[in-house]
Amino acid sequence: MSNYCGSCGISIPSGQSYCSMCYGDPAYGRDGYLEAYMQEQERKHQEEKEAEAEYERMLEEQMLKEKQNG
Repeated sequence: MSNYCGSCGISIPSGQSYCSMCYGDPAYGRDGYLEAYMQEQERKHQEEKEAEAEYERMLEEQMLKEKQNG
């Protein structure tokens, strides 16, 4: 049986009063919401870093080609 967070109302496991997001601790309770959110944010951040590195690599490659051609 589920209960609901006393702050935001999201469904949480029985025995918890608050979800981990509202409590502010990824290890709080058994819902895993904050931990999942933090992992998703880290994944997005890593993807952004990789895209930025690829863009920088492409710019350097383009500048090198222009320098060689002109």
